[in-house]
Amino acid sequence: MIKIIVLFFSIFVPIAVVFFWFMTYQTKKEEKEQEQEPFYIKIITSSAISFILTLVLMFFIFIVFGSATFANSLLNLDLDIKRMLLISIVIVGYSLVLDHFFFNIIKYIIGINYMLLITISIIRFLIFLSIGLFFSLNYNTNIILACAFVILLLLVDIYNVTSKKKND
Repeated sequence: MIKIIVLFFSIFVPIAVVFFWFMTYQTKKEEKEQEQEPFYIKIITSSAISFILTLVLMFFIFIVFGSATFANSLLNLDLDIKRMLLISIVIVGYSLVLDHFFFNIIKYIIGINYMLLITISIIRFLIFLSIGLFFSLNYNTNIILACAFVILLLLVDIYNVTSKKKND
């Protein structure tokens, strides 16, 4: 429980500081002729926005963590909680930062079809394998977790592609 609280505040505090800085220093340029908002309004607003973003990030981390825990308990993979949580954080970080970039490049080259899904799944599999190698997972555990995460993201992509085709 302590690790979850530490994780929450390690995400919450930097986001709150960034939003407070943005509200304080970046809006000064626009509000020179207008009256500035009170200090407590900026603190409450930045805290509320960062709380919502932190909850969303924690939700994604726990989806990936739950998938790893399910695979661990189902297949007796011998992973400790700390290592699974760190792997989950790295995978969510990759998914939020780089995955969208790779997806858009491949979508631009190939187009929106099932070949896109196969290509992005292979790239994700290789990246998840490298993440597992970074955390010194054994070969079988690494393959199983990489497949589980690729299947999880592939299901989301299949849903998005089929819903886009229905709308078009």
